[in-house]
Amino acid sequence: GGDHPRIQKRMRVLEEQLSYWRKQLDEVPMVHSLPLDYARPEMKSHVGGTVSSQLSVALSERLQSLAQEHEVTLFMLLHAALGLVLSRHSNSEDIVIGTPVANRMQVELEPLIGFFVNTLVLRTDTGHETFDDYLAHVRQVNLDAQSHQDVPFEQLVEHCKIPRSVAHTPLFQVMFDMDTTMGGTNEVSIPGV
Repeated sequence: GGDHPRIQKRMRVLEEQLSYWRKQLDEVPMVHSLPLDYARPEMKSHVGGTVSSQLSVALSERLQSLAQEHEVTLFMLLHAALGLVLSRHSNSEDIVIGTPVANRMQVELEPLIGFFVNTLVLRTDTGHETFDDYLAHVRQVNLDAQSHQDVPFEQLVEHCKIPRSVAHTPLFQVMFDMDTTMGGTNEVSIPGV
C-alpha cells in the first residue's frame, strides 16, 4: 500500500536508534557503586531522597561563562560536575545517570510511539586526562542521547535485555534534572544544536 515506504522508514529510524543504545549500554553497570548509608532493601520502596539546590545569580553567571567558553550548555557543565562527584565517591569511572526529556524528535516515529515524557540514559567515562577532554566527552554523550531519544525507556530496557530487579531501578539509580525557567539564564547557542 501507499504507507509501505513510510513504515519501512519508521522501522529504519527505530532500528538505528536501538542500535545506538545497544552499543552505548553494552556491559553497563547495573547498579551504581556509591557507598550506601543503609543496606539496600530486597524490594525498592520508591521512598527516596531529593537533593535540590538553587544557584545564586553571580554563580550562575560564572558557570554560564564557563559553559560558553567550552561550548557546552549549562546542563552539560553541571552534568559533568555531578559525574565527577559520583565518580570520586563511588571509585568508578563508568557513571550512569538518568534525565527526563519532554518529547520525541523524529517525526517518522510519531505514529509508532507518540509524544510523551521519556527518560534518557547518560553514560559517561570520567577517566579523561584533562577537564577539556572530559567536557567534550560529556557534550557528545548528551548530544548523542538527545538525537536518539525517541525510544521509550521501557522499550529500551526490554530490547537491550537489561536484567530487572525488585531491589533497584534498571540502568540508573541517580536522576539529574535542571529547571532554568526561574533563573532567567539564557541557553548557550551551539551551531547545529
